[in-house]
Amino acid sequence: MALHEACGFRHAGTLQAVGFKHGHRHDVGFWQRLAAGGAEMAAGEILPVAAVWPEGAGA
Repeated sequence: MALHEACGFRHAGTLQAVGFKHGHRHDVGFWQRLAAGGAEMAAGEILPVAAVWPEGAGA
């Protein structure tokens, strides 16, 4: 977690006991960092999945 914080990420939330590995349940944490430009950055054009990932559109 210290690595994420050192890179500018902040803890955005935790889902409790949703992960399962080696026979045990684990919490899953979410981390976020604002993109360059932050909140002032204008939203980009919304594209359909097929426009940015054609091979995944039919899956």
